[in-house]
Formats: sequence, C-alpha cells, structure tokens
Amino acid sequence: MTLTSVITKTPLLVVQSIIGATALCYLQQAAQEAFVWLIPSVAVIIADFKFGIDAARFRGEIVRFSTAIRRTGNKILAYACWIFVAVGINFAYHIPWIPAILMALVIGNELVSCANNYLEPHKKRISFKGLFRFIGKKTNNQGIEEIIEDIPEDETKS
Repeated sequence: MTLTSVITKTPLLVVQSIIGATALCYLQQAAQEAFVWLIPSVAVIIADFKFGIDAARFRGEIVRFSTAIRRTGNKILAYACWIFVAVGINFAYHIPWIPAILMALVIGNELVSCANNYLEPHKKRISFKGLFRFIGKKTNNQGIEEIIEDIPEDETKS
C-alpha cells in the first residue's frame, strides 16, 4: 500500500479538508487582526530608524547602512512576533482587550525610545518624574509626582 493510496481515501480526504479549512479560517482571522497593528508598528519603526540615526550621528558614531538595516530588520521581526503573540492570546482566551494592552505597551516603549533619540541631539531627555508631574497636572492628581523618589546616599552603598 502506497502513501498516495492511503491519503486519497474518502474518509481521510474529509478529515484533511476539515483541518485545512479550520486552519485557513484561523489564519485569515489572525491576519485581519494583525493588520490593524501593522500600521502603527511600521510608523514607529520608521520613526525609530530616522531618530536613531540622528542620535548615533550626534554621539559621533559611524552610521553604517548595513548596521542600520540589520537593526531595523530585527525590529521588524520582533514586532511581527509581538503582533502574533497578541493575536494568538486573543484567539486562545477570547479576551479582545489583550492585544490592545500588549501592543500599547510595546509601541509605547518604542515611542519613549524614539522621543529619547529625538531629544538627544537637542541635549535633552525624558524625565519620568517630570512625566508623572505632567500627568498629575493634567488629571488634577497633584500627588502623582511623589511616586518616584530620590534614593538616599546611604541606601545605595549597601
């Protein structure tokens, strides 16, 4: 009995068709949801590419095209992984807000990196204490800046 004679029997063809259709349906839904996160991810990757090159030039580093493309390619692959993890968790547990929170964390982290790379040539940086103070003023929570404190000298030596 050959393999082709086994897989062409009617019951096995039905099973193969059911499995194939189910997988295709899942992949189609995953691709549709992943596409929503692709657009902001591409925008952040392009911004990071541009501001990262500016910051490296400001630091006096030699910017090589191959290194920039390699780092950008790694970032694209990392974002694709994060997108499919977020979408996969949504399909596995049927919690639609999980991808939004996960991708907001990933994209938010990258936006902070972009902002720091943009501000570095201007000799500025983002202060989290200042960020909390700004959030506190906007939300009328004046004590929110107290979340981050300075560490006393004697605690850093132990």
